[in-house]
Amino acid sequence: MLRSISAVVAAALIAAGSVTSFAHADDKPVADPFAEPKVEVDAPATDVEAKKPVISAEINTEKDEADNRSKQALTHRASQIQGMTIQNEAGKDLGSVRDIVIDTDRGRVKYVAVSYGGFLGLGSKLFAVPFEAFELRPATQDKEAVLLLSLNEEMLRKAPGFDADNWPNMASQDFVQAIDKHYADQDGGLNIKAGPVAVDINLNRDADRSRDHQVDPVAVHRADELIGMSVVNSANEKLGSINDLMVDMSNGDLRYAALSVGGLAGIGDNMHAVAWTNFRLKHNAQEDTNQLVLNANPETLEKAKGFDQNNWPLLANPNFDGQANQMDDSRPAIDADIKAPGVDIEVNDDVPGSVIDANVDVE
Repeated sequence: MLRSISAVVAAALIAAGSVTSFAHADDKPVADPFAEPKVEVDAPATDVEAKKPVISAEINTEKDEADNRSKQALTHRASQIQGMTIQNEAGKDLGSVRDIVIDTDRGRVKYVAVSYGGFLGLGSKLFAVPFEAFELRPATQDKEAVLLLSLNEEMLRKAPGFDADNWPNMASQDFVQAIDKHYADQDGGLNIKAGPVAVDINLNRDADRSRDHQVDPVAVHRADELIGMSVVNSANEKLGSINDLMVDMSNGDLRYAALSVGGLAGIGDNMHAVAWTNFRLKHNAQEDTNQLVLNANPETLEKAKGFDQNNWPLLANPNFDGQANQMDDSRPAIDADIKAPGVDIEVNDDVPGSVIDANVDVE
């Protein structure tokens, strides 16, 4: 009876389609209906694709932040460099920075004026050391930034010094050659670390250094002289003054000058990050005074928005020209009508310093 019932049940199941026959090779096998169901979860392709740019964006953001921190660590204001501690590689204090000396024509730090204090019995004299001889050790959470000077004690002791109250003309050829001769070692060059990468610079290569000897005497200034210097435009209208200088410590380049506009004694003023190449040094020989000349309109410059003084930028404002040179309707525009054989050029430029649109007619 049991066999008869089983056969009948089996026949019924086959007839109902619950079980398929395995007699035909073309039939596809079917999972056992009494087995535990398998759950397969496949993430849709669209979900996978959607995650990729998010991951990429996070990586790029972290890289940008790291690059920004690295650039910020190598960027210091001149006022921050003044007074900075100088150490040797062993971490021993050698002295401090009294000031930095800048070639304003090239927009680059030329020398660091060092005070060794009582170290090696050098007394109160100051010493002009080529900027390339230093390496910046950035600040950490528990240590301030310092300048490393890896020169032997004999070279430091025999260096030409000068009195703090009687600075020499550091643009003169004699001074430059004397400094270069002293800091060049017997093999003809110092192994100078210019930032994070060590660079061998031969200070005795006359052909390469001759260009540096030809420096305009009025173009070399201490940062202490440039900070606070008056800035005017070509019409001798007062624009402001230099608040500070941003220095790239990897190569000594001036990234920009912080131009202070308006306010009173630095209070309530606007600060603009202006690329150094926009300035021109003007020397008044009769009065022996210096000014910086900048092509800008004082009215609109005072209204232009400056940078956040609690968050100094790393680079100059690339849009400064347009912001500083917008002209009021009451101010005359620049008009020109230039004619030459075969060429007729008419220029009407309302914004000095901007790209001039010109119509050229060929006769």
